[in-house]
Amino acid sequence: MFGISGAVEDPTQALLLMVEHEGEVCALLADALLGQQQLVIKSLPAGVGKESGASGAAILGDGRISLILDVASILLLARGGRRMERSLSW
Repeated sequence: MFGISGAVEDPTQALLLMVEHEGEVCALLADALLGQQQLVIKSLPAGVGKESGASGAAILGDGRISLILDVASILLLARGGRRMERSLSW
């Protein structure tokens, strides 16, 4: 959905993250889990809405920006079969 080149697409070679929204359960395919952190989430700027699949962002300790995925938006986009926009370049 994100159109990332080189991303793992074979479920036997990746991780499946089980997520739930309003009783609907699905699995998200991930290349890897990088760790766990406590974050302060900031809202995304105006103009970056539900089409992105993200609901917020956080600045990590090393200065990188981490997007917070919006499960409801991802489920909606997946059902619609639309490719997610790659306009979130920070």
